[in-house]
Amino acid sequence: MECLFDVAPEWVTVLKRSPSETILNASPKRASGRRTRAYRLSISATRSNLIEVRESDLGSLLPKFCPQRHMNADGTFCLGFKADNFVVAPPNAKAWWIKLSVFLTCQETAFESRGWPPNIEVSHGRAGEIEVKAELVAEGLGALEAYQLAVREDSGPIAMAVRRIRKSTGQLINGRAVCVCGRKHKRGWIRLRRQCWRANDPCLPLMEAQRRLEEQRFWKALKGKQQCCGTMDDCPLNA
Repeated sequence: MECLFDVAPEWVTVLKRSPSETILNASPKRASGRRTRAYRLSISATRSNLIEVRESDLGSLLPKFCPQRHMNADGTFCLGFKADNFVVAPPNAKAWWIKLSVFLTCQETAFESRGWPPNIEVSHGRAGEIEVKAELVAEGLGALEAYQLAVREDSGPIAMAVRRIRKSTGQLINGRAVCVCGRKHKRGWIRLRRQCWRANDPCLPLMEAQRRLEEQRFWKALKGKQQCCGTMDDCPLNA
């Protein structure tokens, strides 16, 4: 973990170091310029050389567990998709601190508003992996904004297409309609859905439908096993 602390930002104060754990205070600046509350954190490396960060005294300023606030069941922070891998190589250490800063400033917003800032999160569990892959596909097709609209607001052309997936086949109805993904034939026209089926291309509405299914499975697996912390509005655990 040495490379991590070689580039520690000015809003970090190291309090205690040991070979297995570092205790520090963290208080990054918010967009307004004000500092966040002072978070006392514990940072450690796992046996597989991944980085874990949590409050040193669980439950001090943050819930011990809250998927809506990206707090894992063991109290560790979920800083983003595979963010715990970031400091394996020194060049990525600065990026890890940036992720921690964003995480803590978002926690301030959640504490004050009982809601997570929009567009600064990835879906939970397996759904998050699908979302990241779908965003890469969407970006390559020039449809990233439309895909993010489907994820965040359940609106736009991709969201509408999700509602037109036939349950019996798992495909969009009407193969003679143009593909909502906007892929083009080599002659320049937008391909039909049935042409995309034959090509077996990644389909954004189908990927989004799978993401939604995995998100539902994530929350269903927690129902009755984990208690809602009560700090967020519209939490599925409290429904």
